[in-house]
Amino acid sequence: MEKTKLVKRASALIIAVILTALCFAGCGSKDSRVYRTYQEIKDAKKIIIGVSSDNNPFGFADENGEYQGYEIVFAKRLAEEMKLKPEFVSVEAGSRAKYLETGKADVVISDYAVDSTEKKIVDFAQPYMKSALAIVSHKKDKVKSLDDLDKKDKVIVVSGSEAALYIADNYKKVNLTECADVSEAVDALENNMGVVWLGKNTEVAEFAMQNEGYSVGENEIGEVVEYAPAVSKGNKSLIKQINKIMDKLYDEDFFSTDYDETLETVYGEDFKKALVIEKKKPETETKETTESGTAETTSTEATKVKD
Repeated sequence: MEKTKLVKRASALIIAVILTALCFAGCGSKDSRVYRTYQEIKDAKKIIIGVSSDNNPFGFADENGEYQGYEIVFAKRLAEEMKLKPEFVSVEAGSRAKYLETGKADVVISDYAVDSTEKKIVDFAQPYMKSALAIVSHKKDKVKSLDDLDKKDKVIVVSGSEAALYIADNYKKVNLTECADVSEAVDALENNMGVVWLGKNTEVAEFAMQNEGYSVGENEIGEVVEYAPAVSKGNKSLIKQINKIMDKLYDEDFFSTDYDETLETVYGEDFKKALVIEKKKPETETKETTESGTAETTSTEATKVKD
């Protein structure tokens, strides 16, 4: 009889321990979700958006502390479509994911490139911008394409940059003038230490617009990098809503208008197609975005490979 009571007590104790463990596990998984769902954001009537404060003309704070730029106009429209008040917080390249992981921002729109590494830690919506490499040369000796170069011609690049790697992989016989940074590359071009400067197309286009006597040639060289809003990993309700709004913005050519208002004076009208994503993703890809909560993107080689 006593033995039976002991067995029953032991069984009850074991069950209690198991139930307690399950309770803590359930509570822990709920508490571990730092991000706010779209419904929780709506209930708060405010969305917190991580943006750049020093990346003129894309996202920057003016002399009055007001945020301006291409990404800011987009961020404000996103909040407007959600009927929410936007609250901007300044983020840097190294802190973008951290702000999402710790709940300091609901979404980040800050020059955030979509790549396989970042996809492991955040979820991306559909893209609003793209970039690649471009070449700039003296107008009097304009070079339209890297394929037009002779063996004796030198290409100016920043050491270790995407441009330098691209030349090493695709134009092995081309001679390089390697520079420490963009400023040195500009000096090299101005002093005829190379026929063309190959660099990020936004940097190249801005230089050509601000300096007479220079002309941009091919402006989508190499891999096309896309930039998109990012949210905390797993926040499917928010990513779904953002993608829904993105479809609407694509349909009305919003990003083309945004470019005209914020970027045309810096990069010129001819550069728009190299930076702006004007059309929504194919229907099959949009469907994948809705189901998985992230937008899968592909890129194609923009130039002909030369041995």
